Amino acid sequence: MRMAYSGLVTLLILTGCYAKSPSEETEHYLTNRVVQLNQEALQALEANDPELALTHISEAVRADPEYWLLHVNHAAIQVRLGNYDQAMKAYAKAQKLETTYCDGALAQGFISERLEKTEEAKKFYAKAAACFGAVENIELLDPRSATRLALTQYMEKGQVEGLQSINQVLKQYPNYEDAIAIKKKMRENDREFFFLYTTASIETELEK
Repeated sequence: MRMAYSGLVTLLILTGCYAKSPSEETEHYLTNRVVQLNQEALQALEANDPELALTHISEAVRADPEYWLLHVNHAAIQVRLGNYDQAMKAYAKAQKLETTYCDGALAQGFISERLEKTEEAKKFYAKAAACFGAVENIELLDPRSATRLALTQYMEKGQVEGLQSINQVLKQYPNYEDAIAIKKKMRENDREFFFLYTTASIETELEK
């Protein structure tokens, strides 16, 4: 389950875990301690203490550095603290461990854009588009992945392409709340919303 912060909660409820990917066919066994540390990090965020959250998630990463979702949470907490360089490294590590984790490249694009590194951002958006676009027909994707692909196309190619893509998603999944919200924000060109949507998600449940 995914949790979002920084005002995003009032705008959009993120639901569901990451879908199982081919590289996850080999089970990764988590210790109870790692799961506990992840939960303590989330509790610290709920208490508006991101520094403590970082302490807990960093300990979890040290205990199990090969589990990609811990790096995703680590990255999201670093973003919350404004530590963008560290967030970029954590997203890169998550992508190295889980090659089908396309969100990481998209998040890196938003961070690069925030740091006014336009050309670097374009490269990350292209990387994300290639990752999501491994399935050429958007109708074959689950609603979450299809929505992320539409957002990537918006960032890479512009508003017209993005709206065309999100309309395809809504044709397939007309009641999907994320897609409805994304379309509205695309029309408003609300890039701050997209930054939060992409980087402020936290995995509240780890696959054991």
